[in-house]
Amino acid sequence: MILDVVYNHLGPEGAYLPQFNPQYLTERHNTPWGSGTNLDGDGSDLVRSFILDNALHWVREYRLDGLRLDATHALTDRSPIHIVAEIVDAVRAATPWPVAIHAEDSRNLATLVEPVGLGGWGIDAVWADDFHHILRRHLAGDAHSYYEDFAGTTDEIARTIQQGWLFTGQYSVHAGGARGSDPSHVPLHRSIVCLQNHDQIGNRATGDRLHHRIDPAAWRAATTILLTAPMTPLIFMGQEWAASSPFQYFTDLERDLGALVTAGRRYEFRYFPGFADPEAREAIPDPQAMPTFAASVLDWEERERDEHRRSLALYKALLHLRRTLPALAGDERPRGDAVAIDPGALLVRRERSGERFVVVARLSGSDPVRCGAIAADGESAEVVLSTEDERFAPDPTPPDIEIESDGVVVRFERPGAVILRVR
Repeated sequence: MILDVVYNHLGPEGAYLPQFNPQYLTERHNTPWGSGTNLDGDGSDLVRSFILDNALHWVREYRLDGLRLDATHALTDRSPIHIVAEIVDAVRAATPWPVAIHAEDSRNLATLVEPVGLGGWGIDAVWADDFHHILRRHLAGDAHSYYEDFAGTTDEIARTIQQGWLFTGQYSVHAGGARGSDPSHVPLHRSIVCLQNHDQIGNRATGDRLHHRIDPAAWRAATTILLTAPMTPLIFMGQEWAASSPFQYFTDLERDLGALVTAGRRYEFRYFPGFADPEAREAIPDPQAMPTFAASVLDWEERERDEHRRSLALYKALLHLRRTLPALAGDERPRGDAVAIDPGALLVRRERSGERFVVVARLSGSDPVRCGAIAADGESAEVVLSTEDERFAPDPTPPDIEIESDGVVVRFERPGAVILRVR
């Protein structure tokens, strides 16, 4: 079990740390949630000691498998050694078993996963949001907020699979400056990628999931890309069976504060598509209302129903392949092999220990996917998995696969993906 720990944003209700230590927060640093954590000013020694002891408590007393550090981009620390690097050193020194330490951080900084001895933080992996944003832009058309930085092309998807993240120092319109650093030395498995997570769903106006907005065939294709990518995949609760429930933003605050949160959340969406009109914003679920919470509770019984059962079968099959075939697991190399075939299709090559696989995915469009010479003279391309198998699709339309003189051609009737083993 990996525990999410939050050290840097405390709400106006139930946040008692400043009462135990008035120097825990400082006006010298600001975060989107208010005052920053005092990590480098007067009295910061006790703050740092508290955070280190807290991290050690979780892993020592509860023997957790790891920690996920929330919003590390907002842990401003100008000390010689960053607090995250100290957490990593302290936890590793205190536990004889391996403890995974991940960071939620949108900056695409290689420093986070570089060794402490080389000036990095030494964490095991960092959330790499570009993968999600590009696929959401391609599949659902989102173009507002941070999506404005992405075109959603298959070329962007391929470059992200090659590198681990897309922005490596280019100008970001949304950030108003350069974003990212060079990941060319960073093992790909240190990038954590997803199609859904709590923020990307919960921060939407109605908590809709990606599979609620796109065709099931395209969802199956995107799932195959996620679970065969050389990065580390993250699966959000219920995603594996294409849960019908949304994940809406809900709170349980005292009445006056709750009313402010409800009003603030609706005001926040005034610039988002479909919510410019105040009356339209009234349809945004009230975080304080019990039905908002109730709608977000998973219906575990639906896993046995047809469409959900088939989605779960696909996830199980792909995860089994990822676990049992080393070539389809996370990659320790810093460079992936992916190429955009056309505006709606891409190809990902995976190879290890003499095994070769090719993932061919069509996310949109219907043109034949011409993969080129992925099988040399005398070699064959065997289908290991197709998203159009009747186990996964209620109305299967299997693709036609041919080895022609100029290479393999896959003809999909709709979005889909196949995994080919080259022998």
